[in-house]
Parts: sequence; structure tokens; C-alpha cells
Amino acid sequence: MSFRVIDNFLPKSKLIKITKEYKKLKHNSPVRWSKENYLKNIFLKEAAKIYNFSRFKGFEEWTQNNTQCNPHIDKDEGYFNRTGKLKFPICSIIFYIETKDLKGGELILEKDTLVPKTNRMIIFNPGISHSVNSFKGIRRVLLINPWSYKPEIFNNETI
Repeated sequence: MSFRVIDNFLPKSKLIKITKEYKKLKHNSPVRWSKENYLKNIFLKEAAKIYNFSRFKGFEEWTQNNTQCNPHIDKDEGYFNRTGKLKFPICSIIFYIETKDLKGGELILEKDTLVPKTNRMIIFNPGISHSVNSFKGIRRVLLINPWSYKPEIFNNETI
């Protein structure tokens, strides 16, 4: 399996709450590191049904608020910058908080094209190149990468 799509992931009440919270953001929220138990996070708990979380140490989380995303692979950026080698998260999670009047904005996972949709969660394998087609409209996304270790970039407390 390279990816899984789950529509209508959150119950309506939780979707309304998260949408209100993220509508307040005018820009992207910065990447943050959390050691929260994955069983307390609804998104990670779902991913753990598919991926091995036995060595889970924490996760990085951030948002994109109408942001274009060029082709890339989710990786330990600090390790890559230092060594030129790749280390990947357990998986990658994309949750569409809100899509409205959206034209374009499809997620490209290597050769697959996935249409963004409010309350859609996409979980995909590590090491997959992905990007977002150009778009017009509203596209608010929550991004989560669970890790089996703390990525090097988070070892600097100024981040």
C-alpha cells in the first residue's frame, strides 16, 4: 500500500471545532515537535492501524493555509543537510481542514492524483515524492509526520 484515503474522517462536531481554530490563522502555523502519546491523537491513532508505531518517539505537525507545495519527500531535514542522506518518518499524514471554491490543488503522490476535499485524510508511505498542483480558492491543511526518533532539526531549541 502506498497511500490510504479516508473521507469524512472527523465527526461533524470535531470538524467544526478544528475549522474554527484554523480559520483564525492568516498564515501557516510553524512546524512543531510533540512527544504526545500517539493514542491521544486521532490522526496518529488511525495511522497506527496501518503502520508500525512500536518505536514511535513523537511527531512533527504544521499547517498550510493556501500554500503551494513543490515536489519534495518528507525527510529528516537536519540529517539530510548534514549528510546528504535520507531518513524518513513512519508515514505522512495530510488532513484537509477546509477546501472551498477550490480549482486545482490536487495532491500528486508520484503517479497518483488525489482531489482535495474537506474532512479527507490521506496517509501515505515514507519516501514518496509529493506536491500540490497550483490552485485558486481556499485550501487549509494539517500535516503530521510521526517519527521513530526525534529528527535532528528539532535538536536546536530555537526552532
